[in-house]
Amino acid sequence: MNNLDKKTAIQFEQLNQLYAVNFLPLIVSVILAAILAFVQRDVINPAVISEIDGFVEFGETKKNQRVIIVKSATGMAREYISPHGKHPNVYKGDKVTAGQQLTDGPVVLQDILSV
Repeated sequence: MNNLDKKTAIQFEQLNQLYAVNFLPLIVSVILAAILAFVQRDVINPAVISEIDGFVEFGETKKNQRVIIVKSATGMAREYISPHGKHPNVYKGDKVTAGQQLTDGPVVLQDILSV
């Protein structure tokens, strides 16, 4: 190897080290931004999730929307409005737990964490 090849090889190695040090935080920040965007995305037609444990009942439809009622053993009741076209995953008398899907659709992570 002549002197010029050694000098070029050393410069190339220094550039590789420089890029590795400077681009690593950039790559990590891009990956974290992508994960954050995925978690905070707006979900179209999300699933309805039960906030309490209890048994399922169906109320009267209001403005072409189905009403799902979850009643707990302690007497607490929650009403959930299911948009027209959403298929329920539960039937009358089913026992549900907090966080369980009542209708089909994608689950919003913030809804699960709020339970």
